[in-house]
Amino acid sequence: MIVSCRIVLVTQTCNLKFGSWTYDGFMLDISFYDNSSEVDISDYVISNEWELLDQPGVRNVRYYSCCGDHPYPDLTFTLRLRRLSAFYNYTIMLPCVLLSCLTTVIFWLPPESPAKIMLGSCHVYQCCQVHDDLVFGTK
Repeated sequence: MIVSCRIVLVTQTCNLKFGSWTYDGFMLDISFYDNSSEVDISDYVISNEWELLDQPGVRNVRYYSCCGDHPYPDLTFTLRLRRLSAFYNYTIMLPCVLLSCLTTVIFWLPPESPAKIMLGSCHVYQCCQVHDDLVFGTK
């Protein structure tokens, strides 16, 4: 299986390629289940972050120069997803804007104030939390 995704800010396209690298089409002939050329989404759980737009599938048969007349079939499914803007705005953009405002507030406090140190340490902690949410995903 090979997975490749092209990520854009709002939409994402992922290609899922299923096929055998070991056996040719005479030994393993892969085809669609019930002649349906789409991903079965009967067990799909609706996401709060992404909307599933389209899930077409294509059956490809390739002949390689090394292997003579042996076909190598594969099934390639393309998933098209769109990011829901409300989730993106509230979980990523709003904390970033609030942390930016908090940074300017730290500079307004006098340098000898203990509140400046406490506010600065809380600011660093929140920046680390936002970074972890962006890198590892929110749960």
